[in-house]
Amino acid sequence: MSEPNANAIKNPSRPATNVRTITSLAMLAAIAYVVMLLSKMLPQVSGFLQMDLKDTVICIGAFLFGPLSAAVISIVVAVVEMFTVSDTGPIGCIMNVLAPPPSSTRSSTPARAPSSVWPWALFASPW
Repeated sequence: MSEPNANAIKNPSRPATNVRTITSLAMLAAIAYVVMLLSKMLPQVSGFLQMDLKDTVICIGAFLFGPLSAAVISIVVAVVEMFTVSDTGPIGCIMNVLAPPPSSTRSSTPARAPSSVWPWALFASPW
């Protein structure tokens, strides 16, 4: 009888970064850049406050591929934005990379008020 092949039992491991993953990350970065350009065309509330919709695409990338991939998308979009449309230069690029997306600043469940102040808890802000 022949010996069983020990290599036939092992499952081949899939590489972490294959061509499909890199292509998907590049497409998400391109979509985030286009969304950023479109969000700059929206009317602004004030001169210093801007709505940044590209973080939505970066969050989708984080849910699909993990936080490291979201960081890569964020860095790529911030660098391309710095060289094309930004007027803040390298400081703005650093701040775009370090700024958290809006969904990460709030908790998903509002804090509960103690039972002694229950009627007033209905009017309190959840965040």
